[in-house]
Amino acid sequence: EKCFVDNEKITGWDSDPQHPHILDIKLRLNLRQYLVELEMWPALRTHPQRTENPEEAHAFFIMYSPYFNHQGYPCKAVPSTKKWEEELAKALMADKWYQRYKGKDHFMFYMKYNIALPKSLHAALDPGVNVITTDRHYWSISHNLKQTFAEGRVLVIPYVCSTFMDSPHIEYLSPHDIEKDPNSYFMFWGNLRRRFGGRTFLLDLGKVLKGANFKGTDLQREPIPDILNETGLVMRKSSVCLSPGGDAPTSVRVFEAMASGCVPVVMGYRDKMATDLPYPSLIDWDSVALFTHPLEAVTKRADGLEGFAKALEEVAGRDASPERKAALQKMRKTGTEMFKKHLMYKRHPKDATDSLLFEMWMLLQKKSVIKGPYYQEPPKKPH
Repeated sequence: EKCFVDNEKITGWDSDPQHPHILDIKLRLNLRQYLVELEMWPALRTHPQRTENPEEAHAFFIMYSPYFNHQGYPCKAVPSTKKWEEELAKALMADKWYQRYKGKDHFMFYMKYNIALPKSLHAALDPGVNVITTDRHYWSISHNLKQTFAEGRVLVIPYVCSTFMDSPHIEYLSPHDIEKDPNSYFMFWGNLRRRFGGRTFLLDLGKVLKGANFKGTDLQREPIPDILNETGLVMRKSSVCLSPGGDAPTSVRVFEAMASGCVPVVMGYRDKMATDLPYPSLIDWDSVALFTHPLEAVTKRADGLEGFAKALEEVAGRDASPERKAALQKMRKTGTEMFKKHLMYKRHPKDATDSLLFEMWMLLQKKSVIKGPYYQEPPKKPH
């Protein structure tokens, strides 16, 4: 963790009010949006529910991060990433608390989608550990930790939003009350070529959708604070923000839309989205977002993009009925409230950590690890 901060030259990222946007100035978006450990680990260390006595603990955190291990290297304290991971595997296999339930009461953050684990660590983790990540369908989880994925031991948390949406050093706004720009009623700015979401069809959709403000922007290569700031300003003036998948079925845009008072349109297959958004016990996602199929599926329908545009305009367009507009305004307000209460890593780290701990408590009961009001009996083995 320290080596990552030193290597990326972001010392003071959480305590310097003179540089509230240092993460977006120093880091590329595809680094910053996965930096959950940097945000949550300090809050977990000081959380009032933490205990130093393992006899009292219902859950354990493995304070190891594949992301930090790879991005934080070279590091004087670590001879090599492989050596460090091998030592961790040995420590887990020898630890009595890990072996007590075969790791089923242990949690590990596994954020970056393209980092694989070595065989020794994989063998130690896959049979039992619970994984905390931003998208359960990352290849590194669904295909590399197959048992973890198949048994549903994956807990989804939000991506890290831009510091122009969430910072402890800037005034929090009530963006749902901002007057909306009719020329940016439907908004999407971002990369048009990603693995998921059918984003290449967005510009064609923008040609037939009234009030669309769609623009392709390369947000991955270099730090782009000016573009992120401008994007945030446009989001706040937009009514509906399209949120197609990116390198995974979900993207950070869902949460930045909520922060901006812009209703997200989550574009993905519902069977995946039903389990791929964070904190389902705490957030009623149907009250803060609209849902539709991804664009590659929409284009295969008989009415194609024109029919989709018409449906969007009827539900959420500039000329929608007064009842529809009132419902959208309620969604904006609820979305900003839910973002502030559960999803703000920087401005409200304890609230974000409380939300994580609550979902952990729920998951451990559903997996028959701890007793509680939501405890589920383990399935009986066949004779």
